[in-house]
Amino acid sequence: MEKPPFRQIQICGVWEMKDKLGTGGFGNVYLYQHLETNEKIAVKSCRLDLNAKNKERWSHEIQIMKKLNHPNIVTARDVPEEMKNIAFNDLPLLAMEYCSRGDLRKLLNKPENCCGLKESEVLSLLSEVGSGIQYLHENRIIHRDLKPENIVLQEINGKAQNLARPFMTPSPEASQSLQLSAWTQQGQPIATPTNAPHALTSLPGANDSDSVSRLLEENQRYLTQLTSVMQETTDEQSKSIMTTLQTDEIKNVPCGTSGGVMIYFDRIEVVNMLVPSAAVDIVRNYTADYDKTLIFNKIHHELNQFCSVHTLQEVYIELFDIIDENLKLALQKDLNAMAPGLTIQAVRVTKPKIPETIRRNFELMEAEKTKLLVSAQTQKVVEKEAETERKKAIIEAQKVAQVSEIHFQQKMMEKETEKKISEIEDAAFLAKEKARADAEYYTAEKTAQANALKLTPEYLELMKYQAIAANSKVYFGQDIPDMFVDNGAFQPRIQHEEDTVSTDLLESLGKAKKTKKAHRTDSKGG
Repeated sequence: MEKPPFRQIQICGVWEMKDKLGTGGFGNVYLYQHLETNEKIAVKSCRLDLNAKNKERWSHEIQIMKKLNHPNIVTARDVPEEMKNIAFNDLPLLAMEYCSRGDLRKLLNKPENCCGLKESEVLSLLSEVGSGIQYLHENRIIHRDLKPENIVLQEINGKAQNLARPFMTPSPEASQSLQLSAWTQQGQPIATPTNAPHALTSLPGANDSDSVSRLLEENQRYLTQLTSVMQETTDEQSKSIMTTLQTDEIKNVPCGTSGGVMIYFDRIEVVNMLVPSAAVDIVRNYTADYDKTLIFNKIHHELNQFCSVHTLQEVYIELFDIIDENLKLALQKDLNAMAPGLTIQAVRVTKPKIPETIRRNFELMEAEKTKLLVSAQTQKVVEKEAETERKKAIIEAQKVAQVSEIHFQQKMMEKETEKKISEIEDAAFLAKEKARADAEYYTAEKTAQANALKLTPEYLELMKYQAIAANSKVYFGQDIPDMFVDNGAFQPRIQHEEDTVSTDLLESLGKAKKTKKAHRTDSKGG
């Protein structure tokens, strides 16, 4: 495990170590903060395993850093007395100002910069980097390792900006003039083909502007990542340009309504896109800040035109939802004529700021409207509930009627069933009585027929003698019984008795038929 180059003491006097910022070719960088003033500095220490030549170069770098004084070069600070004795080796520490925004690579890796920075930001960045490089060349110093990781960003006046002023950290291999470098000869490159740019040699007649141009050309492979409008070019092909959506913000736009009320639109966003084929002409005609000329001024003009012909009520409430679309159409109409290729994708306008008294009145009006709406909605709810109850009552009544109808139908069916059962029982009874009457009639008829055949004179005579024979006593009155009289005289009486028996049988049969007929009549009546 590598031994740390100095004692990592958390508290060193009034300085407290907060974080490890990074590791370089020569050593590590730590962040220290003053406990009383909250001042922050970056302290760089040299590794222990450096050879004598690199140790000498390390000391030489510190001397160079202390001599530099330029707004675009990281400033060296005096090492606090409390830290001078914390290193394990005899090499001095390097204290530098702390750049809180990090390096340029960190900025480029943000999602919002995936397609590159804005052209205006790139131009500003290149201008400040070129100023710092020119200062180094004027002091006969070559950077030799210019890349996004070695360009750090700082806040200006305590405000975080999209692109803070870049500060360049001279490479540990930087050397003061070529005469002090033991690795190069006059006219030969200092670095290898895969390393940093060609060294800038102090040839007779070479001026600083040529050096800056050559340096920027050699470092183009790093700077192409700064923006989408920078691509590799050759003498035979034209520069290719890639554009992306851009959102411009216009803030605090004052406008006067038709009633004379002054209002302010706090924030307006305009999303626009520049067609690559039109980029060169638009930048040539309106500079890199074309959006200020073509969009910002037009927004101010259109908003004032809109507000001047409408009342505050219309601008703030009634017509506010159409302002976005009106602005978009008006902007695009002018752009089609003045800058073809620049398209407006969307416009978003926030609610304007209005005088406080008027705003309170609007709020009271909105509150009353809200109460009215609540009352109307409450009334609708009550009406709906009453309508629901009425429909429920109707449905319930219909249900009861249907149930009653079903019950009535059931009773009717029961009565019909009972009637059918009664009819069946009556039919069965009639059939039974008819069968019984028929049987009785048949029996009587057969009996009469049998008696008619049986009651012959001979049989009657036989019955007479049998009756007399069965009685041992015969009583005689004044007259002799007819049975002892001549048979010829007895014959009429026998005939009379036969007629009487026949008449009785016929009367019995007649009564049976009448009874049967009476039963049939009763059944039909039931």
